[in-house]
Amino acid sequence: MSEPSLASIIEGLSSYLAYEKLSGTQSVEVEREVRQALLEEEAVVVPAKEAATGVKANTVVAVEADTAPVVRVDGMEHEPTLLFLREGELAEAVEMEPFEGEQGALLKKMIEAMEVPLARVCVVQVVVMEGGMKEAVRAVLERVKPQATVVLGGNMLGALLGRSVMIGSSRGRWIELWGARAMPTHALEHLLGNVEAKREAWQDLQAVMKWVGSF
Repeated sequence: MSEPSLASIIEGLSSYLAYEKLSGTQSVEVEREVRQALLEEEAVVVPAKEAATGVKANTVVAVEADTAPVVRVDGMEHEPTLLFLREGELAEAVEMEPFEGEQGALLKKMIEAMEVPLARVCVVQVVVMEGGMKEAVRAVLERVKPQATVVLGGNMLGALLGRSVMIGSSRGRWIELWGARAMPTHALEHLLGNVEAKREAWQDLQAVMKWVGSF
């Protein structure tokens, strides 16, 4: 009998963890052999189903040291006009399509308001955790090469910069992330029901629109 591939191990783990979460389990223990198999690879890309929006999705699991950050990439994966970096919980990052739920619907409205076709957008959902997360996002940005990146929320920005940040004083100003021009703004969760934050986020998105309009 042939040995199971790392991709099949990842797929099995994802299904198992989703089932355990539905059953109310708060934590699980991963066998040493499985953990070692994960650590032997720097990254693996597992094809996912086509999103209901028609946006192609890939789940990218990057592994470094003792952690395994999960990054889901949906949409245009080569030189998109816009790339959105958003934080998600583990199950959300693996299973949810980019425009599902209240936050996803809001993100879609934001993109439509910017008058950028969804086909020209890449959405990256990432589990923010210490060790490996920055490297996983860096690999995505260097591979995808977006014209502009929008970083949604202080947790995401702080994790990428390696320090605590206040999004109120960080938003609205361009930064560089491994060669990618990025604009920090409020997290989708914070924007829901917050009129003032929506106004500020729209100002940030207008700056992004102005930038990509130069291409």
